[in-house]
Amino acid sequence: MNRIIIGLMIALCVVVGAGLLGILDSRATDVFLEATRPDFQKIPIGVFGFQNGGGPEWLGGRIEEVLKADLQRSLVFSLVDLPGIGVKAREVSTTDKAIFKQAAENGVSVLVWGNQGRKTAARTVNC
Repeated sequence: MNRIIIGLMIALCVVVGAGLLGILDSRATDVFLEATRPDFQKIPIGVFGFQNGGGPEWLGGRIEEVLKADLQRSLVFSLVDLPGIGVKAREVSTTDKAIFKQAAENGVSVLVWGNQGRKTAARTVNC
């Protein structure tokens, strides 16, 4: 009876060890896929900065990073490098018509910006 139990324990250790070795040796990597259709064009979008409305200094930049990453992963939008086309990407208000016109002339269809802050402060997100 002891030989059977010892044999089963050894077999179990070999199976678990082989599985663990397979996981450690897999050398997993990130895979990026992109789907395209010939009749579908991505919407060019520009993301302005988020103004700090009393929150931590790093929060506005982090919101912008997350938004850009989400837009890129959606496969519907193509991000436009606003500073690369000469558009100031910080401190935008709805009165800056020249900036909107300049972005439109460079093929940007959508502009996104906003304010972030504490829950008690007024918050707006403009698109």
